[in-house]
Amino acid sequence: TDFNRKPDVWETMGAYEKISIKIDSDGDGIPDVGGDHIVSGNEKMGKKQYNEAYDEYKTALNYNSRSSMAYWGMALALESLHNYEMAIKHLERYILLKGPNAEQATRKINYLKNKLNQDFRSKPVK
Repeated sequence: TDFNRKPDVWETMGAYEKISIKIDSDGDGIPDVGGDHIVSGNEKMGKKQYNEAYDEYKTALNYNSRSSMAYWGMALALESLHNYEMAIKHLERYILLKGPNAEQATRKINYLKNKLNQDFRSKPVK
């Protein structure tokens, strides 16, 4: 495609449409439409904007409810927000969706369960 030509060619070629990043998060061979939200979520995680990252991953689920990458990202954001119980639930969902890092997710679940137990033990009883 020659993008040095007149803008009417861009219009007919779809250059004015939002560019969507091609991510196949559920392994079915079809790129997800919401992949750009996963990338945005990853960027926000890098900036330590965990609530905003969580919202981006959640939006990605509106496009593909079986996106294991979105559940993985939500779990990491929730862990960073110290919401370990919900992070565990999202990691379990990631495993059910046959995410590519199931072993790592299982290790993280065990780590978070231990963290929950430690936090529970360290809180003073009233």
